[in-house]
Amino acid sequence: GVTCIFDANGNRKEDRARTVAFAHENDAIPIVIRLRTPEAVTIERMVHRNNAEDQLTFDQEKAYYIARQASDEIEEPDVSEFVIEIKGDAPFSEQLEAFTEQINMILSQR
Repeated sequence: GVTCIFDANGNRKEDRARTVAFAHENDAIPIVIRLRTPEAVTIERMVHRNNAEDQLTFDQEKAYYIARQASDEIEEPDVSEFVIEIKGDAPFSEQLEAFTEQINMILSQR
């Protein structure tokens, strides 16, 4: 088999629907991976991260605005979508364990 990870901010169902259609056209399993990160942690990361081309640093006010805007855009997945939930503030080892456990559960249902 082939694995493909499509990285996107699919916060709206309409956006996810295009990816789901693409997955189905290619006999792939579409899975929503949700990193649930407390707003305060998200803001802290945006303020203190290293500036990079695809990852900008913001002041506290701008970071708060961006985090709120993103949060307000999220449309919860429905029962027709496979979802993996990961705690965004957990250590990487716990995130990987949660991902592995949930992906195995999804794949075992197929």
